[in-house]
Amino acid sequence: MKLLRCGDPLILIGISGVDGAGKTTQIMLLRHYLHHKGFKVRYLWLRWFSFFTFFIYLYARLTRRTIIIRLNSKHAHVHLFWIDRFLQIVYPRLLLFDLLLWFSINVFIARIRRFNFVLFDRTFLDAIVDLIWETRCANFLRCIVCRYILEILRSIRLVILVAEVSEVFKRKKNEVLLLRELTFKNHCFNVFAKYLNIPIINTSSKTIFDVFKALILNYKLKF
Repeated sequence: MKLLRCGDPLILIGISGVDGAGKTTQIMLLRHYLHHKGFKVRYLWLRWFSFFTFFIYLYARLTRRTIIIRLNSKHAHVHLFWIDRFLQIVYPRLLLFDLLLWFSINVFIARIRRFNFVLFDRTFLDAIVDLIWETRCANFLRCIVCRYILEILRSIRLVILVAEVSEVFKRKKNEVLLLRELTFKNHCFNVFAKYLNIPIINTSSKTIFDVFKALILNYKLKF
């Protein structure tokens, strides 16, 4: 494989997967690794961005479609969007459009500033899985914006990280987690991995270093 050098065309790299699988840890390791190699790297958390969706969240709070669960000084926003037909239809499309806008701006800036890599801590795929869970509906996958986003995902060197539910609860013991939600999202990521031909790594029985080596191999990074 051709050696990568500073000044090569922009490369997009992303990690998706369930919470607690180790995505942020690995993307930060990769960021440090690439900096050490002399590359210019832009980092982006791409799970949520609100512009047009701000009004949707306001509507959801006013209509009690969003509730706050408090447990041991922690709190989580739970969206009950599947009980509202308006939210089922409008929310996924607006959120994906907002994310597409945020993605485009950051990639444009990276190209102008001659970065070598953009590292995505979570991608459109995480948002899509979240939306399916929150709306209990997958019809939005047929919309133009989502189909365009699925094509963009094919241009990103993407790896999915998953973990056994029991392992996630160990790693995230101080956070509010739902068993059904974690199980469902694990299943969704496995389905999308097959559909989009994305490498998937189960981090449950691997050390951080072993996962990192597997990521480098799957990203086909060679210097």
